[in-house]
Amino acid sequence: MNNNTFDEVALREALKKDFIEPPEMGALGTMLREQFTTVAVRKDDTQPFGKNNRERVKAVAMVAPTQTGKSTLIEQALAELEPIEATDGTKVEPKPIIVECPSTFTTVGLAREIIVRLRYDVRSMPADALHNRIREVAVPLFKPTHLVLDEFQRVFNPSGVSEPRKAEVAKAVLGDLRRLMDLSSWPVALVLVGTEDLLSHLQNPLFKSFLERIQAIMELEPLVLAPDEFDRLRQVIAAYCATAKD
Repeated sequence: MNNNTFDEVALREALKKDFIEPPEMGALGTMLREQFTTVAVRKDDTQPFGKNNRERVKAVAMVAPTQTGKSTLIEQALAELEPIEATDGTKVEPKPIIVECPSTFTTVGLAREIIVRLRYDVRSMPADALHNRIREVAVPLFKPTHLVLDEFQRVFNPSGVSEPRKAEVAKAVLGDLRRLMDLSSWPVALVLVGTEDLLSHLQNPLFKSFLERIQAIMELEPLVLAPDEFDRLRQVIAAYCATAKD
């Protein structure tokens, strides 16, 4: 690397390796663990997994300004989840998938992003078949323990839709997501991540039924480093710079 070149991506990766844990980390880890347990553990191991043999799956949400580390925090908390062992001895590994809502948002675009992360072949699949295929085939086969939807505020500002219809489209998307949480074959725990305006969208009375399915909304404060953490940050940057020379 040229000494005069500042490689921002490489520096970000180096900083991630020395993750500074924010105060919200513990609470977030607890919520994700509760979701995981709800998805993976049956009430009665002698009975088949189904709607009446599990707790009701709920969503969690995290809102914060841009560039405050929301995505990194979610990824770190998910990485720390350990396998769950049911009373019948079955071990379930955490299996999250992370999807960024398309910047030019459409319901079909989001469905395609989800089904691709579920490793399902969508070539030549008609758009109107995507949602059913996700619920009936892709999710039961892949068995994700969490579905993280990043930049979720984009759902409420769909592309190519008149202002009066935006809420209608958003309500339809929320309905599809609620059906994923209620799948009898394999319910999906949702983690919704977005900017501060996501909170006001979710509190719209039109989306009350979806809001009731959210277990908690965490508002992430910008991280303020203590003096010793500033020292750690300087050490990481210095170590990176020392190894980034030709």
